[in-house]
Amino acid sequence: MTYSIEQIKGEISSGGGIAKGNLYRVILPVIPSLFLNQNGLSVATPQSLNVLCKSASMPGRQLLTHDRTVGAVNQKIAYGYANDDVSLTFMGLNNYTARKYFEDWQFYAMDQDTHEVRYKDEYAKNVIIQQLDHQHKVVYSVQLEDAFPTQVLNIDFSNENGQPIEVSVTLSYTRWRRNNVIRDAISDVAQDFLEDLLLRN
Repeated sequence: MTYSIEQIKGEISSGGGIAKGNLYRVILPVIPSLFLNQNGLSVATPQSLNVLCKSASMPGRQLLTHDRTVGAVNQKIAYGYANDDVSLTFMGLNNYTARKYFEDWQFYAMDQDTHEVRYKDEYAKNVIIQQLDHQHKVVYSVQLEDAFPTQVLNIDFSNENGQPIEVSVTLSYTRWRRNNVIRDAISDVAQDFLEDLLLRN
């Protein structure tokens, strides 16, 4: 079946245009214990990390099924679902802002010296990933519930001239939900307010 150019243009126009992979935003949690130290505020804030985020992945979901045979018919029946981990990649700066943030988050979950592990509700936080339109308004948003960094990947060095480093992390989470974009906008305002309080110390 073929469609006319006008039909295709009409569908694209009614859908608000084609979504672009470079228009996105990642909102990481404000964890006061990670930002405040003996010298006051750390250099890492969720807003600055969003600016440095080079790539992110929108989570998918797989329905888990098992086979059931009724008479001569074999069919699949859903019994649960599985979520893949989410990967984030950040531009590496000389102050190692992004890497320190996720290292500190991991150390907060499990003390690197005593190996004492906190309760999950202390270190697992919500992370928001948003698709933006051409006016940088949120058009689709998901929230990773009870997320935390399970992997801070290694950084490879080489003698190649001027190769910038990247900081890649893997987030695991309990489940993800699609957000109401209006409610998500209110969440953005609250996030900015919390960051402002921290900056004022």
